Amino acid sequence: MRIHSFITSLFLSALGLGGCAQHGEKPADVSAVLDDMSLVRDRSVTSIRDYRIDGWRYIDRYNIVLTASRNENYLISFRTPCLGINSAFAIGFTSTAGGVTEFDDIVVEGPGRRAEVCPIKEIVRLRNSGD
Repeated sequence: MRIHSFITSLFLSALGLGGCAQHGEKPADVSAVLDDMSLVRDRSVTSIRDYRIDGWRYIDRYNIVLTASRNENYLISFRTPCLGINSAFAIGFTSTAGGVTEFDDIVVEGPGRRAEVCPIKEIVRLRNSGD
């Protein structure tokens, strides 16, 4: 049985994370976006154990960056396009093993939409580019 844990609402306008992408949007150059954030890929991980999510940033329909406690950043890649992520005002996640794993889903809540379930393909731990 999956337990749905919803993250406290994160308003895009307050965090400056909004997007106006269309369904035909080109995938982002993830490396360039990470570079702009002064982040680089560290290694793939199977889970985020201490999963207190402090924020997130939209990259494209296939990728977001989650910030967890202790300023840990993770690149979350989706198995399929997550169409509502660009206009979501809140996200949550399912948890099967006491943390966010590659077997879980990101749940997206957007204006006037039903919750969308976006299956996780991969979780990559990120580190500051200066480290």
